Amino acid sequence: MVDYDSSNIGFIMEEVVEVDKNDNFIRWVSRKEVHEKLLIHRSVHAFVVHPDGRFLIQLRHREKQTYPHI
Repeated sequence: MVDYDSSNIGFIMEEVVEVDKNDNFIRWVSRKEVHEKLLIHRSVHAFVVHPDGRFLIQLRHREKQTYPHI
């Protein structure tokens, strides 16, 4: 189990959609539970590509629960 402090309250309270292997809605669930139980959930990724082919890449905050500072 991961320890959470008050700076992570948004992570604890945020809800995401849990889905089955066919992307059928199951329920709304906390992001904390999704990561603790490794549940399948929906997520969004955006890619910004310049006309010359370069990508705009966002650096994640160093205190993110998953993949910090990447």
